Amino acid sequence: MTPGEQQSVLSNCQPLRLPAQFHGPLARWLFLSLALVLFVAAPGQAEEPETRTVWGVIYLQGQRAGYQSGTRTLVPSPTGEKLVKCEQKTALKLTRFGTPLIMESTVETVETMAGEIRRFVHRQENPPAAPMTLEGTIEGRKCQLVATTGGIKQTSSIPWSPDWRSPAYQDETLRAQPLQPGEERRLEIFFPEFRSMGVLDLKAREMVPILNLDRQEKNLLRVTARISLIEDSPITVYVDQTGEAIVTRMGIFGTEMFTYLATREQALLPIEGTGPEIGKLTLIKAQLPKDWATRQSLTYELKLPGDDLARILTSGPGQTIEVIDPETVRVTVQLTPWSRPLSTSSLPLPADDLFLKGTSLLQIDDPAVKKLATDALASLPPEKRNDLREQALAMSRYVHKTISTKNLSTALASAAEVAKSRSGDCTEHATLLAAMLRAQKIPSRFVMGLVYVPEESAFGLHAWTEAKLGDDWYPLDSVAASGRTSVAHLRMTADSLDESTGDPVLRMDIYARKLPGRLQVKVVP
Repeated sequence: MTPGEQQSVLSNCQPLRLPAQFHGPLARWLFLSLALVLFVAAPGQAEEPETRTVWGVIYLQGQRAGYQSGTRTLVPSPTGEKLVKCEQKTALKLTRFGTPLIMESTVETVETMAGEIRRFVHRQENPPAAPMTLEGTIEGRKCQLVATTGGIKQTSSIPWSPDWRSPAYQDETLRAQPLQPGEERRLEIFFPEFRSMGVLDLKAREMVPILNLDRQEKNLLRVTARISLIEDSPITVYVDQTGEAIVTRMGIFGTEMFTYLATREQALLPIEGTGPEIGKLTLIKAQLPKDWATRQSLTYELKLPGDDLARILTSGPGQTIEVIDPETVRVTVQLTPWSRPLSTSSLPLPADDLFLKGTSLLQIDDPAVKKLATDALASLPPEKRNDLREQALAMSRYVHKTISTKNLSTALASAAEVAKSRSGDCTEHATLLAAMLRAQKIPSRFVMGLVYVPEESAFGLHAWTEAKLGDDWYPLDSVAASGRTSVAHLRMTADSLDESTGDPVLRMDIYARKLPGRLQVKVVP
């Protein structure tokens, strides 16, 4: 990959992952945290009203970034059972490297007065991509799921426990009995965004003076909230004596995001301009040698102060890891020798099935996806069409040419959507290529890592693809015209994007949360 190609990564990838069905890793982390913020404590009332709503304003870097609302409504049931419909909505208006990024997440649950969930719907919108929805219906100890991505529905099921409650349920418990200094509580909360249960631990600390949205000083109880799904990202909530959350604070990329209790009018005030710029917050400064683009290998020292980097980093094709201490690793990246003979086993490995199947993001049977794969192979000279390496490279380069509109407005669209829209950033390149490879019976996986951006002298979060050719995995980056990666690609992890083994976000979001603003990178001579 040339320096020019590498620089194009900044404009064609998304150094900040604010995704859509895999929505995050970062967006769903934000939405999950903000959902907790909204319902960690809400206004107490003497009697249960038919409908009540609480509003919040979100600030990032001192600028308004969006709003939240939470509505609780009593609804009739054919059986006469008292049910409650709870709706949480989070809307964000941000800018990523000058490109507007608009996202909206809505979670609606229908539950009993005791908090037992009967059904739920999670809807994620990130125009211009089509909305994504996840519907769940509880049937005994099973939850039947219907995921709709790009108009295509997929059904599945997950185990269920009747002890799990919705994010809104904590509102009711705290409304009835506000936390007192020194008190701790634990709840098992099901988060539709992640298709998973997370343990919520609340710990009331001391009373502190805090400014509210109107800049009035209030003496509030400091409460730390920790969710097991993102346990390394604690949230601080400041509540009054009635249990009402006035201010919430959480760290992000070396800065902080605040949510303030607000009126409806305050929450819905238009945001000036395109919203806070978050792209450069995710960059990790580093200096590479001037000749990095011509090198066959490069060795780095990576350090994540106060954390176990060795535990979360994975090796991969062309990348080896040497652990120096828990915080520090030495990573050597070597260009993959594409000309070497393929190593092939006599029989396919059962593990390959996971990397060959379709998912809600990788629709391998979609006609448009299959046609792109066929067209890519048809572009090869006849003598190369049976060479797996040439097939993979041809598809990677074809994706580069096919995605003609490079934009940062879409967080993550499915392969079928990208095949039709021909637009997107690095994640759209990676998912489309992964689906095309699988459509041709070539195992593939989605890679999350870092890529160097010369003009910024920094690494940014990036996505690419790996293909299993013979017995070995090969890296492919369809953002680059060459279709390949460089020694300035640092692989963090790879994933099948298969939801049956758990939400891909839970497997990958740790990198989007931990690395920006904290990771230190330097080249080892």
